[in-house]
Amino acid sequence: MVEQEIDQLAIKDLKISFIDKKGIASEMVHGISLAIPKGKVVALVGESGAGKSITGLAIPKLVPGNIRYDGEINFAGKNLLKLRTNELRKIRGKDITLIFQEPMTALNPLHNIGKQLAEIITLHNPGITSNMVAFRVSELLNQVGLSGFVNRLDNYPHQLSGGQRQRIMIAMAIANEPKLLIADEPTTALDTMTSNEIIELLKSIKKKIGMAILIITHDLSVVRAFSDYIYVMKDGNIVEHNAAEALFTNPQHAYTKFLINSEPEKLTGSIPENTEVLLSVNNLRVAYPKKIGLFALTKSENIVLDNINLDIRVGETLGLIGPSGSGKSSLALSLLRLIKSTGMISFAGKRIDLLNKDELRKFRKNFQIVFQDPYASLNPRFNIFDAIAEGALTHKIFKTENDLTVALYKVLDDVGLKLEYLKRYPHELSGGQRQRVAIARALIMNPKLIILDEPTSALDKPIQKQTLLLLYNLQQKYNISYLLISHDRAVINALSHRVAAIKEGHVQYV
Repeated sequence: MVEQEIDQLAIKDLKISFIDKKGIASEMVHGISLAIPKGKVVALVGESGAGKSITGLAIPKLVPGNIRYDGEINFAGKNLLKLRTNELRKIRGKDITLIFQEPMTALNPLHNIGKQLAEIITLHNPGITSNMVAFRVSELLNQVGLSGFVNRLDNYPHQLSGGQRQRIMIAMAIANEPKLLIADEPTTALDTMTSNEIIELLKSIKKKIGMAILIITHDLSVVRAFSDYIYVMKDGNIVEHNAAEALFTNPQHAYTKFLINSEPEKLTGSIPENTEVLLSVNNLRVAYPKKIGLFALTKSENIVLDNINLDIRVGETLGLIGPSGSGKSSLALSLLRLIKSTGMISFAGKRIDLLNKDELRKFRKNFQIVFQDPYASLNPRFNIFDAIAEGALTHKIFKTENDLTVALYKVLDDVGLKLEYLKRYPHELSGGQRQRVAIARALIMNPKLIILDEPTSALDKPIQKQTLLLLYNLQQKYNISYLLISHDRAVINALSHRVAAIKEGHVQYV
């Protein structure tokens, strides 16, 4: 780091340990040091489990659980680790703010966005008038490119797109013009276009108010485009650090080189033209009713998908790419008959759009889905054994408990997880391990088709590459068909035999 620059924040020999019920300490971060100069962007990169997020959360002392800190986190002349909770509250949300990876879980689902924006302002500005708050909210919405939302302040988080929610989170983070912004995977769940927009937005805000930024991410394209300086973290240690361009052009540590060279590689070839069609979709249409006019008496439609035609052959991966809000996930849910649609959906020669609820329930074992965030889709009260076995038990796939256990051990081996994980719970696994559990849960049903809805976007590059290879090997072994939905072209190209693009509710092959 440039010696002459004044550090906004300096971490010295930071150790973070988890203390169990017996008082035994397990050290997760091992004496790291890093500095964030005023007005600069510093990146902290590394694989899942490296200690990146826990380091970011340690700065304002937001790490949950029974945690012991050793070392120093110096900010504005104070060691934050020595401050009392009431002293930290004055700094959190004002001088130091955070943006999280998934704003849907960070925003309060019970409060509209107007109330949440106003709250962060009034909390740190006692005595401010309602008119001043309204002016500041309007000003913030303009800054983050949501000027039209002045008339949508009564909207709730679930009524916004992913990019819009992230912009609201940024507006809340900059509301009090902080000195330091900690951005933990701020673009991971966003499509490339929206991700670029968010990065450009953060750049312009940083320049305007002069704040420093610590960006925690596994997306090296974001790091290279956005950062002044980079720290590489592995197993709780800083293994290399350097100016951004110098680190990319001349990496020194083997792990840094590994990260830089972890882009997915092309795995698939081509499928014979005469291969049997498994799924056929004709003239699919999805529209949501909306009410307009005085007293909402006039009814209209919001058309999400229109005249969709596609087919997937046995053992084939069809890649579906498109920006946020284009209708990718709506298409997946309509194929599974989880939302209403019109048009023909034929699966293995059977018209599933004509099935009643009971018939559909029995038929659903033939197609499964793996979601973007396995932590949200796995029941936190189920251990891994129960999570994987749940669907098989519901559909009575196995005649005896022993048959189920044998199948479960086999599927666990297929996805590369150890038997000891069966007794663990989702929160005790890494992101990559949880995604393997989600794949195992789908695989044990012996499905003919698996819909993969952004299955790797929440994973770092090396784990992403491993997961794609795992999915490819499973397809080769069991001749499964995939519908792979992603906004990442590299992921689509790696696993897909054919690619279709979706934009504004229409699909075309590319």
